[in-house]
Amino acid sequence: MTPLLLLNAVGLTPRLLPMAPRLQALAAAGWMRPLREVTPAVTCTAQATLLTGQTPDRHGIVANGWLWRDSGEVRFWQQSNRLIQATPLYVTARRRAAEAGRTFRCAKLFWWFNQGAAVEVSVTPKPYYGADGNKIFGITGTPAGLTEALERKLGPFPFASFWGPMAGLPCTQWIAHCAAEVLRHERPDLTLVYLPHLDYDPQRFGPKGCDMPRLVGELDAACAPLLDAARAAGVERYIQVSTDEVYGSLGPTGYFTEETPLAPNSPYAASKAASDLLVRSYVHTFHFPALITRCSNNYGPYQFPEKLIPLFISNLLRDEPVPVYGDGQNVRDWIHVRDHCAGILAVWRRGRVGEIYNLGGRSERTNLQLTHALLDALGKPKSLIRYVPDRPGHDRRYAIDCSKSERELGWRPTISFEDGLRQTIDWYRSHADWIAAIRTGEYLKYYQRQYGALMHNKVA
Repeated sequence: MTPLLLLNAVGLTPRLLPMAPRLQALAAAGWMRPLREVTPAVTCTAQATLLTGQTPDRHGIVANGWLWRDSGEVRFWQQSNRLIQATPLYVTARRRAAEAGRTFRCAKLFWWFNQGAAVEVSVTPKPYYGADGNKIFGITGTPAGLTEALERKLGPFPFASFWGPMAGLPCTQWIAHCAAEVLRHERPDLTLVYLPHLDYDPQRFGPKGCDMPRLVGELDAACAPLLDAARAAGVERYIQVSTDEVYGSLGPTGYFTEETPLAPNSPYAASKAASDLLVRSYVHTFHFPALITRCSNNYGPYQFPEKLIPLFISNLLRDEPVPVYGDGQNVRDWIHVRDHCAGILAVWRRGRVGEIYNLGGRSERTNLQLTHALLDALGKPKSLIRYVPDRPGHDRRYAIDCSKSERELGWRPTISFEDGLRQTIDWYRSHADWIAAIRTGEYLKYYQRQYGALMHNKVA
């Protein structure tokens, strides 16, 4: 099993990432995933959602404090794992590993709900209350003797910088060094690390009342020993999932091959190309076991309705107009998400380290052809088409030559575009609640900014 490190750097938003070059490089290489916001947006609620993949109504953690009705006490920052009413991810991972005949070890460092958690390694801040009523601050954990060994190596945990008016950078630095030691000596399969640095000054003074570039830079620097230890822990294979956009735009003929020079035409595509080059440099310089895939446009279930196919389906199901950029003649090659995932798995199993593999669906369509196909499948009139101004840097045509992947990996797309599109429409029809939950709040604001004033030009 490939070791995995999950960093919970509270307060580090995508907008702040450019101030953290180490973490930004990881994000650019594909090691960042979006998390739907939870309400209330507090530490314990958010961490419980990260641990279980469930919303607060399922895991039951709705605050940082609890009212104990029997005693009339309000208790904050409770650590008992029994408070969570949903299954943590490490329990699911352990079960799946056992089903596959493998072992699994998890380390949980400074996350909440640590006491009694089914993990092999844990370190938790814990105040102790003496018989004389005095409070003594320290850490506790498993296995026996671990916290004592860590404090001998790193010095006492700076508890005063973790909670209270002096909370600040020293505790995050200590936690990062602690996690590095655990990675080196305990070798867990999954390591969960909570780094609280951005939880302090922004709360005290507000995001505009503190020096955010300095704070984010301090967090990034504190991560250095931890990231070095993670890299040294070793991975069997690293798959960089990239995109055909890095190749630029094609004319009316020809295809992208793995030898096509990189020529990105938008800042988004340029960032993808930059991450590909970063991965390539690690292969060359550090012999890092990385491979790169570049796929064409994906479609299928659970795709966020910002993307063309789910956006159009969800609009048409409500008899709302659909926005077509420019003249609608931009061409894309479409691949069903299941075929794409099968391709990634084939690269992981049979690909050669350092190589690039194109994954395409061999299903080119203009955006207008695709729009007409959706209108016909849903029985909607062409009058629902709205032409909107073209996107800046909008590439005219993408088309993937995936013969190398077919030849070397024994992979090929198996879902025809017609079958895949019909299955996708059926899925969105039967998951109206999923769509409705997304088409609210910030999504509607985004939609209005992107298309609202432009949706008045009907089809000719």
